[in-house]
Amino acid sequence: MVRIKLFLLNIEQGLGVTKGYYQHILTPFKYSPQNAFRWSVGEKLAMYIKEENFDIVGLTEVDANIRKEGKTQLEYIADTTGMHGQFFQTYKNFMITQGNAALTTLVITAI
Repeated sequence: MVRIKLFLLNIEQGLGVTKGYYQHILTPFKYSPQNAFRWSVGEKLAMYIKEENFDIVGLTEVDANIRKEGKTQLEYIADTTGMHGQFFQTYKNFMITQGNAALTTLVITAI
């Protein structure tokens, strides 16, 4: 029997876990496209994924527009963890391109 270690998380665009929708009103600074807070969450997440040695990671509410050092959130996490990543767009407006992402240590043969 093969065991696969799986991890699923809603990263809320890299904002971290909120306690409710009221926080969207009370903390609007978090939604700035270049907010450093978003990247601190992404860095912590990447390190956790790497330390736990997951085989497959599923992420929701991944932001494809925000970049740090030329990398999107998914590219940064994939590079930091050494995993293969794929982005699946679910939402787009004039400011945001958001979707789900899958990362894996396994070889992706088809999508």
